[in-house]
Amino acid sequence: MSYVLKWNGRDLPDELKELPPGRYIIESVDRAPQLTDEQEDDLIAAIGEADAGQSVTLDEARRRIGLVLERRQSGSFPEPSLSSRPGSNRFA
Repeated sequence: MSYVLKWNGRDLPDELKELPPGRYIIESVDRAPQLTDEQEDDLIAAIGEADAGQSVTLDEARRRIGLVLERRQSGSFPEPSLSSRPGSNRFA
């Protein structure tokens, strides 16, 4: 699970205080690359699909992506279109 938080550089954010003990990676997103309009639309559509229960488990997503990568490496599969629209099954 990911958490996005704002930090003033001094005080420990409440979001971190609520996490269970363990090791965490913290990365600044202030310098994240700018999304294109198409990438942002695709991301919004994907979030909408997930919110509507139209998503797959992480294991299933990894399996499907693995199949695409295997096919691409073998040359038997064209470059996939990553555009997402509600109800699409991008990696089936």
